[in-house]
Amino acid sequence: MSINIFKAKTEFKSDVKSNEYRLIGNNYFKNKHWFRSLLYFNKSIAYAHSKRALALGYGNRSAVYYHTNLFEECLENIQLARDNGYAEQSKLDTREANCKQFMAKPKDEKSENLWDFFKLSYPANEKIPWLVDCVEMRRTKKYGRGIYAKQNLKAGDIICVEEPLLHYTKGENGYYHCYNCFKAHKMNLIHCDHTASIMFCSTACKEHFNSKAIDEKEIVSADAKILSDVSEFFGGYKQFNDYINRTDLKKLNKSIFDYDFSDPTDPRYEENRMNCLLSLCTNKLPIEILSSIEKYISKKAVHHLLSLFWINSKNSALFDGKGIKFNTGFYVSLFTSLINHACIGNAHIFVVEGKVITMIEKPVKAGDQIFECYPGCALIFNRSLKKDLEDQHLFNCDCHACVRSEFMNMADFKTGFTQAMKIDPTPIYQQNYKVIKKTLQEARDDINDNPEDHKILSNSLIYTVTYMEAIGFQCMYPF
Repeated sequence: MSINIFKAKTEFKSDVKSNEYRLIGNNYFKNKHWFRSLLYFNKSIAYAHSKRALALGYGNRSAVYYHTNLFEECLENIQLARDNGYAEQSKLDTREANCKQFMAKPKDEKSENLWDFFKLSYPANEKIPWLVDCVEMRRTKKYGRGIYAKQNLKAGDIICVEEPLLHYTKGENGYYHCYNCFKAHKMNLIHCDHTASIMFCSTACKEHFNSKAIDEKEIVSADAKILSDVSEFFGGYKQFNDYINRTDLKKLNKSIFDYDFSDPTDPRYEENRMNCLLSLCTNKLPIEILSSIEKYISKKAVHHLLSLFWINSKNSALFDGKGIKFNTGFYVSLFTSLINHACIGNAHIFVVEGKVITMIEKPVKAGDQIFECYPGCALIFNRSLKKDLEDQHLFNCDCHACVRSEFMNMADFKTGFTQAMKIDPTPIYQQNYKVIKKTLQEARDDINDNPEDHKILSNSLIYTVTYMEAIGFQCMYPF
């Protein structure tokens, strides 16, 4: 059944736009700015209306992968260009032969696997394999649910590597990530047949999207995607609506610590994840619902789901290679949604190739709560921020930075932090992995050895986060 739930803008195919983006990509390619050239070649592919335009886009993208020694990706794009009738076959033949020649050469030394860096720092919880066993959830009158350390934790410790349950790729940033699974896939994405707004990492993700009703293909708004994804877990809109109507959501009150997630094949695995999701807090967001859908799904179901998504969602940010980070989308993960806010937090959360990484920023003593600073809150200790937190997240922040005047006037911390924030990370992202890893360890050591020195702490915090994200960037975009 096709349900047009939300009115949403979609980008239509256009060979004119496709050619414009391809020419921009060519200019970046000439200057060896591989990341930006891939972005515009992806936009060219996404907007392509004719097979000729598709072939040119895939052919140009194969050249980027060839020059960055990503030969498997190069061969994939050569084949995609051929499948769409690329005219200059001899150019592709030469590039293909060179790829196979390079791939046949023995490698001099075994290179480090960057993904090994993003592993849990301690043994995993037996029932929650993506989470360390040395943290727990507690309920208190003041904070409600929160995450606490069961042992001392050090700066740099990774305590959770989790797949987000819900996600949405924002606007034109769909050219960096798969719309269906949120993976970057080295930007080696394929086009959507219905809109130029989104791309996919594989034919499997593309076919999954194509299996949806035609109205949903044209709807790429966040609200519609989240509603569609959750309904799919239940088998459809009607089943989701029935579940909401027969469930007392106030009494549900479940978290990942209430279930056993050790076996993904367990028939109750997805149902338990949904119970955890629907137990997350909501607020009174104004949500407009078209009256035509009420025969299929109730306002209660739509409002509850979208409220919990927007109150619990976090930004997925990406560095663009020019010293600027921007929001690429939103996601909800079941563990990080349990972490409370403090204006000076002790944990940092970021996304690497569809995985949500939770890293300890500052030493945490056994028994202490783990906090994160919600986006946009750092160093803005004022009444306006406190009002925003109260309106959006329904609590009155009383962390050290909010209630103790010495934090409001902490010159060393604020000055050092502000200066560090102005550092252009471009050279850092372009450094060799071993150099990044070494500098990151030095920054971590500074934090762990001097947890009370605010000047050292402020600079080291930024370097720790920047270098950690630089490794993540190189994992996703190794060019």
